[in-house]
Amino acid sequence: MATPRFKPCAQHQPMLLPPSVEELIPDNALVCVVDSIVDGMDRSLLESTYPGGGTPAHDPSMMLKVVLFCYASGIYSSRKIAAATRENVNLMWLTGMSPLDHSTVNRFRSERVRPVFEDVFSEVVATKAEAVYMATQAPAEANDIADECGSIRPGRDADFVVLTGDLSLVETYLGGESVYTA
Repeated sequence: MATPRFKPCAQHQPMLLPPSVEELIPDNALVCVVDSIVDGMDRSLLESTYPGGGTPAHDPSMMLKVVLFCYASGIYSSRKIAAATRENVNLMWLTGMSPLDHSTVNRFRSERVRPVFEDVFSEVVATKAEAVYMATQAPAEANDIADECGSIRPGRDADFVVLTGDLSLVETYLGGESVYTA
């Protein structure tokens, strides 16, 4: 009988240069979508909630990205969000490796986001709607097939996929029929 062989695990091996956190995140990850949406927003509304003076605050766009990503990932507690900024590679990337304190997260949500929540949420939804259009209707129009597909309506081809929050494939539909279920 052959002896089992294993690949070496060098977890305690020092690195000359650590990898860039950005290299650890796939281009299609949910965190990249959140990053792109918030980068496309007008941040003046959030900035208007800061009085100025005193100690420099964390960047409001970064804070909003952290909160939105955590909410989309099912993390709601300020203590759990703060812990995730030290443990989750996606949040390490968003924060630039600067972990947040739970009171910072809580103050941001209550003092900065709450007064402008409806406006910020409306802008996120509008940006998301643009992203859906760019991924569906725009390619259909560019390929002269917009009268057949690109939106979900009676008489159109119903080819689409169902994804989870982390963009894992759940189900695929072709011609309105389910052809794959994970």
